[in-house]
Amino acid sequence: MNQFEDLWFPGPSPECIGVIVGSFDPPHLAHRWMLDQMLQRFEGVLMLIPEQHFEKSIDPPFNATFEQRQRMLRVFAQSAPARVRFGVTQEILFLLIQRRLSETFSKAQISFGMGDETFRKVVDSESYFTRRGLEWTAREHDDLQNLLATAIVFDRSGNNPGAIEVPFELRSLSSTRVRTELALAKEDGLEDQALLDRFETMVDPEVIRLALAFGLYPKRRFFSLPAMHTEELSRQDRD
Repeated sequence: MNQFEDLWFPGPSPECIGVIVGSFDPPHLAHRWMLDQMLQRFEGVLMLIPEQHFEKSIDPPFNATFEQRQRMLRVFAQSAPARVRFGVTQEILFLLIQRRLSETFSKAQISFGMGDETFRKVVDSESYFTRRGLEWTAREHDDLQNLLATAIVFDRSGNNPGAIEVPFELRSLSSTRVRTELALAKEDGLEDQALLDRFETMVDPEVIRLALAFGLYPKRRFFSLPAMHTEELSRQDRD
C-alpha cells in the first residue's frame, strides 16, 4: 500500500473503516455524496486510487495522469473531516486490497462502498483472478463472501432492495460525463467563470480549476471507440 497522504487516522484507530476505491478522473459530487454516506456509517473512511486499472486505459490529456488525479483528490479532500484519509493502492482487485488493509489496520472491520455495477464485478472476482493468473482457493471464496456481506452498495437504478438509493439528481453523474461535458464546454469557448457556473452541480469549483490548469479533457478529434463500448466506459467511471 503506497501513500500520498498519511493513512493513519488521528486519535484512536477506528474499529470500523469504510473504503471507497475509484479512478477519480475527476472526483465529482456523486463521490462526495458517497463519502458523506460512508461517514454516517463508519468511524473512518479511506479513499483510494489504484496505481493501475484492470479494464481501463489512461490516455492523457483526455484522462488525467495518475499524479494529476492525486492532486485533484487532494483538492477534493480539503473540506473533508480528519477521519477521512486518502491514499494509493498498488492492488487492483478488491479482495487483495482488503487483505492489505487488514494487515495495516489489524483490529478494524474493513468494508467497501461501491456502486451496484462495481458490486456485480466484485461478485465475479473469481474470473478476474483467473485473468490475472492468480489461484482461486477456498480462502478467496470465504474472503469474498465476507466482503460482499459487509459491502455498502449504492444503487443508481432504484431497483435493488437492500442497497442505498442514489438521489435522482446524481444518478447520471459520472466522471465520463464530466469529461465529455467539459470538453464540449471548452469547445464552445466558455470562459473560466462560465465553466464553473455550468459545473457547479457536478464538480467542486477547485477541482474544475485544477483540471483547466492541467489542460485536461479536450474534445477528441477523429476518434472512434474500440471494442469497449461507451456504456462500458461509463460504467467503469461511476465509482
